Amino acid sequence: MWLWDNNIGRFFGFSVAELGSENESRLFVLRTVLSVGFQVVPLAVAALAGGAWRRWRDPRVTLPVIFAGTGFAVLQTSATVRELYILPFIAPLALVAMQGVEKLPRRLHAAWDMTSRVLFGSMAALAWIVWSIMSDPANTYASLHRLGRWLPLDWVLPVRPGLIAAALLMTFG
Repeated sequence: MWLWDNNIGRFFGFSVAELGSENESRLFVLRTVLSVGFQVVPLAVAALAGGAWRRWRDPRVTLPVIFAGTGFAVLQTSATVRELYILPFIAPLALVAMQGVEKLPRRLHAAWDMTSRVLFGSMAALAWIVWSIMSDPANTYASLHRLGRWLPLDWVLPVRPGLIAAALLMTFG
């Protein structure tokens, strides 16, 4: 029963009313691919536009493109789709995107690199700021009210020195 409701029912839509998580719009998959796959999708498209499509018999091009294209098509037809469902298709597109990185002009490559560092460095800093606010039991979380949709603001994060040290190593390592 669980398999039927949570997998088949969510795909075809007959259990969406009961379980929730209806699609926000028909463009959800495209919007999510461009936001979650920010680093990979434009470079993969550039690689294909730059001539990788001519090597369609090469498995390094064909397999990732077919896998991702089929996955995106299936997700587009599904009654329920979440950002998490897009993630398995990002890694194969990275294989195609690497073929596009080699052909980028140096200035564009440098600008892309710096933009990525600033954007994702800012996101890492933001994650640390949110963690520090949420680990303070005396805080009212008023500054995080916009994140209340995704975060349990009534919960205080536990402080574990070993995990904090590991997180710091991953952040700066």
